[in-house]
Amino acid sequence: MSEQVDSRKVANFRQLHFESLDDSIVEVQRILEADEQGHLQNHGNWSPGQTLAHIASWIEYGYDGFRYRLLPSSSAGS
Repeated sequence: MSEQVDSRKVANFRQLHFESLDDSIVEVQRILEADEQGHLQNHGNWSPGQTLAHIASWIEYGYDGFRYRLLPSSSAGS
């Protein structure tokens, strides 16, 4: 297993902005193709699949709501 990366210290993250859903699909395809060909440069601790699943979950929360119940803080009664 590779060494953990402190992503707070990684410079030059790409800033992405998409004009349409189709634009985002093209970018995802580009990332997956680069990964399959062994050309993807990963600057964090997650695989492309983990990153895309994380993004998909947050998009779904906008439609379906956040399905996890937050536990009360241990300092709630203090």
